[in-house]
Amino acid sequence: MSTASSLRWTDRIVDLKQNKQLKSRTCKIYVAHQEKDLCQCGRLKSRHSYVTLHQGTLNENDDINTKWNEGKDTAAVDINIYGQLSSNGPKFVRCENRTKSVALYNLILNDCNNQKPNLLISAYGGARYFTLSERIEKDFVTGIIDLATRADAWILTAGVNNGVANLIGEGISQYRVLKQHPKNITCIGLTQWGSLTEQTRMMLKQNSPDYPEELKRIRQTDPNWQEEADSLELNHTHHLILDNGQLCGHLSDMPRAQFVEQATRDGSCYGVTIIVEGGANTLEVIQADLGVKRPVVLLQKSGRISDVLASLIQLTTNTDRTKLREPTESEIEEQLDTYFPALIGDKDRSTRIKQIIDVMKSSNRYLLHVYQLDAEKNVSETIFQAIFSAYKDNPDDEKRARLLDLSIRWNFLDGAKQLLEVNNTKREKDGQTKDKYLRGKLLKLALEQNRPSFVDYFLRCDCDPRDLSSLTGQTSSNNEQLESETPNVDTATACQTFVLSLYKHIKDNAHEYHNKESVKLFYGQRNEDLTNIRILNKKLRKWLGSYVDSVYHSLPPTAPRTPSANWSSVKYFKNQVASENENIILQVHQDVLEGMKTVQNITTIGINPNNTTANDSNYNYSQQDMLRDLFLWSVFMDLSLMAKTILIHMKERISASLIAAKIFKSYANETPIIDVRDRLNRQVIEFENYSAQCVNFCYEINEALTCQLLMRVIPSFGNVTCMQIAISGKNAKFLETACFDHVLNQIWYNKLALSNKSLSSKIWLTCSIATFGLVAPKVLEYRSKEDYHSNEAFDDHTRNVKLSENGINYDIDEDQPSFWKKFVSFHETPLVKMCYHVISYIFFLLIFSYMMLYHFDSLAYTNGKLHWTEYAIIIIVTTMFLEEIRQIVHDLHTRMLEKWNTTTHLILTKLANPFYALPFLLFYLGILLRYAFGNTPSVLSAARIIMAFDLELWYLRSLKFVIALKFLGPKLFMLRNMLRDLGAFVYMIFIAIAAYGVVSRALFMYKQVPFTGQGIFENIFYSPYWFIHGQYNDTITLDNIIHNENSTFIAEATATHVLLAFHMLFINILLLNLLIAVFTRTIHEVQENTEFYWRFQRYSFVREYFERPWLAYPPLILIPHIWIVCLALWKKCCSSNLDSIRTEHNSVTTPIFKIIPLNRQVLHKRWSKFENAATYGYARSVVNFEKEKNLNQQRKLLESSINGNTYEDMQRQLNEITITLKRLTEALARSNVNSQPSSQT
Repeated sequence: MSTASSLRWTDRIVDLKQNKQLKSRTCKIYVAHQEKDLCQCGRLKSRHSYVTLHQGTLNENDDINTKWNEGKDTAAVDINIYGQLSSNGPKFVRCENRTKSVALYNLILNDCNNQKPNLLISAYGGARYFTLSERIEKDFVTGIIDLATRADAWILTAGVNNGVANLIGEGISQYRVLKQHPKNITCIGLTQWGSLTEQTRMMLKQNSPDYPEELKRIRQTDPNWQEEADSLELNHTHHLILDNGQLCGHLSDMPRAQFVEQATRDGSCYGVTIIVEGGANTLEVIQADLGVKRPVVLLQKSGRISDVLASLIQLTTNTDRTKLREPTESEIEEQLDTYFPALIGDKDRSTRIKQIIDVMKSSNRYLLHVYQLDAEKNVSETIFQAIFSAYKDNPDDEKRARLLDLSIRWNFLDGAKQLLEVNNTKREKDGQTKDKYLRGKLLKLALEQNRPSFVDYFLRCDCDPRDLSSLTGQTSSNNEQLESETPNVDTATACQTFVLSLYKHIKDNAHEYHNKESVKLFYGQRNEDLTNIRILNKKLRKWLGSYVDSVYHSLPPTAPRTPSANWSSVKYFKNQVASENENIILQVHQDVLEGMKTVQNITTIGINPNNTTANDSNYNYSQQDMLRDLFLWSVFMDLSLMAKTILIHMKERISASLIAAKIFKSYANETPIIDVRDRLNRQVIEFENYSAQCVNFCYEINEALTCQLLMRVIPSFGNVTCMQIAISGKNAKFLETACFDHVLNQIWYNKLALSNKSLSSKIWLTCSIATFGLVAPKVLEYRSKEDYHSNEAFDDHTRNVKLSENGINYDIDEDQPSFWKKFVSFHETPLVKMCYHVISYIFFLLIFSYMMLYHFDSLAYTNGKLHWTEYAIIIIVTTMFLEEIRQIVHDLHTRMLEKWNTTTHLILTKLANPFYALPFLLFYLGILLRYAFGNTPSVLSAARIIMAFDLELWYLRSLKFVIALKFLGPKLFMLRNMLRDLGAFVYMIFIAIAAYGVVSRALFMYKQVPFTGQGIFENIFYSPYWFIHGQYNDTITLDNIIHNENSTFIAEATATHVLLAFHMLFINILLLNLLIAVFTRTIHEVQENTEFYWRFQRYSFVREYFERPWLAYPPLILIPHIWIVCLALWKKCCSSNLDSIRTEHNSVTTPIFKIIPLNRQVLHKRWSKFENAATYGYARSVVNFEKEKNLNQQRKLLESSINGNTYEDMQRQLNEITITLKRLTEALARSNVNSQPSSQT
């Protein structure tokens, strides 16, 4: 606690002191003690504070038969003991026991910044001789601390350093130490001044600012008088020390009952009492609480009175607690003998039995609750059940709302359900509808408190998260008026504002949700707040990739005019790379970004599923959109169970789970903390399995619709496809599904039937390729319309809905397609495009090789004439270069960047990969050198070398065609990974070669190595390099030097021999064998994931040939390029005439690798309904499994604890028996000693 807080505490007490609201009490009459030379109040005669401190006259009463009386023998005096024990210690005040409870309550409330508690927990019971098993102790302390932190509760104890108060104090201390951001727990101790030890009282005096310095160390009691007393528990926050004038005795229950009554008087706070163990006097506490209808929780197996009452409750109640009876006196005596043997023969035994009978009345039973160690409910749930049972029938709506608020804070859904049912029943009787405002308010609180079970319940009860009343602070009375007057665009704005507030809430309270590191990753190094909903688009592109279109739109009622297509495209491309930089916050102007989607739709691919522009003022923000925003919030904030819960109510679960897996994988790759990375990787596996299982469930029901689900455009997630997200996230589980392979086969064969995969059909396919497709319509089998509709992929309403030809459409919707359509479909098939590309590439390599072998002469030698092969090679390479540029531009404009994730990665990869840019660079460099400077022999030689290396790269580039073969495709991954491993060994090998080269040449070739680049390379690096391959040229040289008697380097040559032997051992045996072992491991890893690697490569391979235009193979590729340019120019020149007929499906370039419906309203609805119906059961089972898994973990902990406690209880009982036997033996020995004299006499 801070110094300012301490000053506020003392200042407040001073004010109350001056206003005569706080007084202390002390003894003013010396009443002689019967046995000791002191007053019956416990003080020495000369040490009465009434004389030493308050300057009063002490009267005397020497009659030892007179009993000390608090009423006439004490006087009220000014308080002088108050303050704080150390800077972080408890605050304390000593006042008379007649102080009004309202003054004490207001004193604590003022020190807590006037934040009233929601709950006041009175924890009472055993003090001395108090023991609990480890399991019960742990559960009790954990439950109390959990309640205090989640429900903003105050804890009230006896405040002494033993028993229940000590147990709670130690729990608070551990919480403060172990919790990184602990909450302030208000724990109040109500203690009697006379029950404290003299050392404790002196300590309090020494820390009191107004207590006279000369009296702080003076004892008031007889040092030889030993009486049971206690010290204060120092982990409490406040100690209210009440004084009746005596230095002995204990506090009655009345001050506690009055304090609780004052705190709960206005109904904003609920009181509950927890009894742990407890002696006979504890029955008074229970009776007082039951008298005012305050619930009591008994901790079973804690001992004595608590076990007596708990056993009686179980004995007189059936299993489901529907029937009960009052216990008989004999049953009470039996339980007392079992659990409280100390009362056997006690004079007050009959009184205690009457008290128990009064407590166990039927009218009180609903207030008594028992926490059992082996029960499913924990301590906190048991306490809430007690509060709920006591107050659930209260007709006050305000109090019911408080209980619902507490139920969410405590995550107690069962109680909330009953309260809501009571509320709904009451409103139905009054002729009102369900309280939408209340449910919305509770849904908001459930989201903020991360209560997935409550969110699921409210969503299942048709609570629309878009309701303004549930997201804003509006009252229920004007809710309907707001909904009727507010357009849908304003609804979207209000909902998105609420989502931003959720982000901020989690950011401010990340330490409570154990996701602090993930929140830091989301907000980045700058840790800037989300001031605009559009910033989330930047976050999505950062963690998912640039292939995601804008998801969030802050649309004005009237959309601005869209800029021209050309200017917007340039502006978009410039800002696309900039927006991916983490340090740049959306540099693109709002109108440009809003209009960009429209420009794309018109000039490139046009995949807006609404058939309207993004700036349409009739923007419809649906309930699914709100659920999507909440789902992304839960994923970004690393609330895994909340995300799974929201998924239950979403229709597009496959794409959503894929996005969650990708985001968590990105988080795991970024975080430097190992345990956080492991947890995130586990969540990645969970959501990858989730997406794969959803696909499998859909695929079992309807193959055709499931294939479309994987490739369809998903508008709610930025016009991405499931395939894109899975490839971007390298989702192995998803890629290994049967549906993924089936989709690629469908696209690979396009409108050709899959039966063409047979051997006989491949012969006809070869003939068709050889005849340029002229015989294909006659000899090959095509898909039919009946096959398309045979598996009920569409109902009667959707049967005639078509897909856009600008996307994937491998189905035939005609009964008898014409010869020309079949011919066109044949050449549009990716398989056919690939075959022609392979043939053309082989032709290119042949003529390139022929030119390099026979026709690469200088122009002077050929008289300036070029061979036809040179013309062909230049044309072919140029057309291939143009095709590479077209593919890059196409990927950028269509956002097909799933393999690269960002535009920057795409450009850098294309430029850095030697198989992309280097072949073209070397080719044009060689051509330039040959034709510009080819008459110079040295330049011609350089050009020939460059062109030869370039031809080598073109040969290596042809390896990409083996991707189509399953048994060879993964081998490319093996080669790539082996090159990666080799790169790590190059440095070690270089160090070994350089070390030997320099040292050996310094020994036997001193001053013989030319100090030139060529000389150093040849002698120091080149010769030792061949050691790796087993060629040891140095051995001959060294032997010649050693056997030459005239040589002056014999000793150096001998030393070099030793050095050579060591390096042969290090390089040839250690390093090379280690490299072979690493290669073996790499090959084994790829073989274990062959299916994943092959499908991962095959996706890009199929996509490349699907997106290639007709005749897209050299040299005929020039024809489609000219066609694309002409079409673009024609559309630009005739744009004014096309405005009225321009649609989103008018594409200038090749098709996009997505399924695009012509009518979104029909097909997207059909797809979503199918996915929702097929995967709902699985989504529900996942959440139920999570709950069962948590319960099983708790049961395992419980079983292990019970087993441990069984041994602990047995050991304790054994110790007690040993002590009892020892005492019995000693008693027998004493009796024998006493009996000896009499016998002798």
